[in-house]
Amino acid sequence: MLPQHIAQSGTHVLVDLLLPARRSYMKMYMGDFDENGLPDILMWGKVYHSRMSDDPIKGFELVGQNWLHYSKTPAGVYDIQDTDAETIRDWLSVKNLTWSQGYPRYSECEGEEGQLVPEWHDPLLNDPDVLQ
Repeated sequence: MLPQHIAQSGTHVLVDLLLPARRSYMKMYMGDFDENGLPDILMWGKVYHSRMSDDPIKGFELVGQNWLHYSKTPAGVYDIQDTDAETIRDWLSVKNLTWSQGYPRYSECEGEEGQLVPEWHDPLLNDPDVLQ
């Protein structure tokens, strides 16, 4: 059984494998989410892998997500914080921040300025978050 989408590394002449393609994306959100008077950066990451050729659903499947929190210190450095994923998801929810509202959102490529970055909002990802 073959994957619907094949990783480029799986088609190399020296690698006799057909590996399912993976996609990973991360969005960034800025604000004072922990309300301590210092700016924060929240990161929301998603990882997908190709569905197999016999899967009636076309495209990719979400296999994992992660959330990270960086806070600016009084010294002006952003340090990663030990903030649990549920807290970070709650902060995003309270501010009504969705996947599509994270940075980068709009393409800066010539001829595509102002449009959603297509590969980060691809319907083939089969992820309701990316279609909002």
